[in-house]
Amino acid sequence: MDPIVASLLGTLIGAFSGILGGFFASKYQIKLEKDKWIREQKEGLNRETREAIGEVAKLIAKGIHSIAWLGWKAKYSHRSFSEKEIDAYEKEMKGLFPDLSGARIGLAALDIKSHNQISGLIERLYEIDAELAKIYSGFVEDPETVKGEISRYFDISLSFDKQLRVEMANVLHSEYSKLFTFQSEDEGLEIL
Repeated sequence: MDPIVASLLGTLIGAFSGILGGFFASKYQIKLEKDKWIREQKEGLNRETREAIGEVAKLIAKGIHSIAWLGWKAKYSHRSFSEKEIDAYEKEMKGLFPDLSGARIGLAALDIKSHNQISGLIERLYEIDAELAKIYSGFVEDPETVKGEISRYFDISLSFDKQLRVEMANVLHSEYSKLFTFQSEDEGLEIL
């Protein structure tokens, strides 16, 4: 073979290899960038979801605290317990429920599964509030009986608070584990 032809052939093969290598390298780089972008979007959504879960939990805890405080006063400050405590409780809960509804809607928009897991706690808070409203509506007619019934809600609130902590830990654990799972669209690989 003529040295010029051999040199030209070697140059063409080298050029073709370089072009082909560059093509595959750029295709691989594009895939890496796409996967990185998808992962960042998922991480951002997970962060927003965890914050929304935290906000809902905080509002439920505020409601539980209001119930506990009302129950504590009825149980341990029985003599000084008056309509003033009931009015303060009603004011706190009336301010809390619209915020809780808004936070709940925000969470549902981000992650309906987490919303559904937490909904039972929210419904329980509404139920307890309705129970208390029925009880203290009779305060003027029979304050001693009403104080006794309200005092039971101190222990109920402690139990509910424990339930909140356990259930929120479960919800947050499932949200946290999402951070470490990434599914590549192209390969179907799950990276933990």
